[in-house]
Amino acid sequence: MPNSIPLAAIACSFGVALILIPVLRAAASRLKRYQDAIPPVGGVAFVISGAVAWAALIEAPPDKSLVFGVFGVCAVGVFDDLAARSARGKTMLLLAVLGFFVWTGPLTGFIQQPILEWAVHAFWLLWMCNAFNVLDAVDGLSAGVGVISLVALVAITSSAGLLDLLSICALPSASLIPYLIYNFHPARVYMGDAGSLLIGFVLGESA
Repeated sequence: MPNSIPLAAIACSFGVALILIPVLRAAASRLKRYQDAIPPVGGVAFVISGAVAWAALIEAPPDKSLVFGVFGVCAVGVFDDLAARSARGKTMLLLAVLGFFVWTGPLTGFIQQPILEWAVHAFWLLWMCNAFNVLDAVDGLSAGVGVISLVALVAITSSAGLLDLLSICALPSASLIPYLIYNFHPARVYMGDAGSLLIGFVLGESA
């Protein structure tokens, strides 16, 4: 398995996000909910830019369980950004997505009991998603931490030859850089739950 992804894919993710973020910001500002608030459109831009870059420039098909995890977690975040669900409701939806992701993925053998390993894995991802979620309240903090952490994981997954995880880390890190342009104080966009839960999921699964 190749241990690198095309630099063109990283550049594509960066470029698509750079174009898409102001477009999504303008579209969200037309919604009544965000006319007087900072629109949380960053997460949607991360997913779209990464998906476009992978589809256009990466030949290897992505792991189906990782695709479900990425889009499932982002969907929960989008739903919460639009509908403002209760913390309990969001947590239950997120746990359902993470539980299905863990159940359909391979076992690592880290814990001898499969059921216990599934439970630990799912709750670890839940903790990481929510831990990163709280960083989005400070301008530039979540994106800055996300870029640094993801770049470090790119180096680790590249040396291990894990193409799926390498791509899942590299493409969002590329899209986080143009996001920072709009998120530095005073912030004009936030990544929202769609983005913060997604980055937390990627960090948790790659760690």
